[in-house]
Amino acid sequence: MSSPNKSVVGIICGGGDYPRLVARACVQKDIDFCLVFLNGFCNEKNWPSFKNISINLGEIEKAINFLVENKVKKIVFAGGVKRPKFNQLSLDEKGKSWLMKLGKAVFSGDDTLLKSIAKLLEKEGFEVISGTSLLEDIFFPEGIFSRRKPSKSDYTDIKIGLSAARELGILDLGQSVVVHNGEILGKEDNDGTNALLEKCGRRAKKGGILVKVSKPQQDDRLDLPTIGVETIQTLHKNGFDGIIVEADRCIVINKKEVVRQANELNVFIGAQKIVAKKIFMIAGEASGDYLGGKLMQSILQLSPDAEFYGVGGEHMRAAGLKELFSINRLSIIGIFEVIGKLFSVKKMIDGTVKAIHKRQPDVVVTIDSSGFTHRVAKKVKKIESRIPIIHYVAPPVWAWRPWRAKSMHKFIDKLMVLFPFERQYFIGHGLETVFVGHPIATDPDFERPQDSNLKNFLNSIIKNRDNAK
Repeated sequence: MSSPNKSVVGIICGGGDYPRLVARACVQKDIDFCLVFLNGFCNEKNWPSFKNISINLGEIEKAINFLVENKVKKIVFAGGVKRPKFNQLSLDEKGKSWLMKLGKAVFSGDDTLLKSIAKLLEKEGFEVISGTSLLEDIFFPEGIFSRRKPSKSDYTDIKIGLSAARELGILDLGQSVVVHNGEILGKEDNDGTNALLEKCGRRAKKGGILVKVSKPQQDDRLDLPTIGVETIQTLHKNGFDGIIVEADRCIVINKKEVVRQANELNVFIGAQKIVAKKIFMIAGEASGDYLGGKLMQSILQLSPDAEFYGVGGEHMRAAGLKELFSINRLSIIGIFEVIGKLFSVKKMIDGTVKAIHKRQPDVVVTIDSSGFTHRVAKKVKKIESRIPIIHYVAPPVWAWRPWRAKSMHKFIDKLMVLFPFERQYFIGHGLETVFVGHPIATDPDFERPQDSNLKNFLNSIIKNRDNAK
């Protein structure tokens, strides 16, 4: 039985050796844990006699009851799982409920689906953590680790492969590509990396490089690219020259043996950093989170390597935000709650400023919620004046408190406004202002209002604007 003061970890075990590594790390760190074996993916034979349960995909109630009984607070996803067909699911009552709640995520890519599942687990009271947080020396840093080195032409192919693999990741379709003589021979799909190597090996006949990277929007807790000894053996069997993974972002199972096999089979193995734009995003409420998520999706189309850090909610997390804290902590209702949370909000402002100073992002994007975001922006400008700050959604100075437009240029470098008439209120005060439109106008999830309703809405805005003058 676990100690009442210890946090018990539940390990959801898929295929491969990764679940064993996580379990071994728990033993070494004296962390109590139990195991949930996924039938058809994890072979529970030959495991030591740790507390465990075997479930079919879809038996959610059975799994959760087991985790609750064992006082599990934290959950780790470990090992590969291939997405099943609907008729292969063994849905219990909670499984059916979850399937309905997952909605469109069921038909999306693996990353979107896993994030949605993690969110449902969090609603059940569990914290989802990364298995890599329990492990040490699990990634390759940047460099070449085999005796064989890539040739000059190999480096050209590697550059092409890194770009193509990141573009594939943005679409949430896979993590790997094969490149040979400047041509992309194949891209990973639901069949996985080994199937890609088999297919491309037949096509290339001799030569080729596997490039494997993380998805830009990937949640590190749920799914990172993984390689092991089998990967090296499959490379060699199919006549490939080598493999390049993303430095510090690809799990390497049994690194010493992987390098030994690469040397024995004369294939090169290395890791390369992807130089990504670091963008610090800050939203303070649900509407800002929605806008932030849409903005992040658009940025990724232009800059696939962008990485996002900061404060947001479910929409921004889904787009790839590495969250400092949730906007739920900023929700304040009523005067007494405001007074009670003043110290807490100040602490969050200071924590956000410290995080920006530590991360040294290329740009800070603040979204609406001027009571919080502008306070952060002012403090950042005092200590990091070189970091540009862009504010998205203008305060409605045309409706009330027009004096705010005069001072924003002191701590905001650029303003993005939703309505075209808003520009005139800021550009005269030295603040670069651009009209970007409102994403609801093109969002298919929203029904377009009837023309008459839209006209009334626009008329009310114009009336308020004219009254403000």
